[in-house]
Amino acid sequence: MGNLSYQSYQKAVLQSAIVLLLSFAKLNSVGEAIVNLRREDPDRVLYLAVPLFTFNTFFQLDFPRMIVERKSA
Repeated sequence: MGNLSYQSYQKAVLQSAIVLLLSFAKLNSVGEAIVNLRREDPDRVLYLAVPLFTFNTFFQLDFPRMIVERKSA
């Protein structure tokens, strides 16, 4: 965690999660495009780019990590 206090770390994780969820909410048209890509080319591998801090915090929580591991298999 470096120089962050545990409380600051928790706040940063929560802020990252909120930003990520809001981003997903705004990406409805992108979601539709992904669905269309899947229909046209189901073997295509899609990647999600996120800031390193978000990956190292939010995506290490149990639920997001399980989803990523399940989709990566």
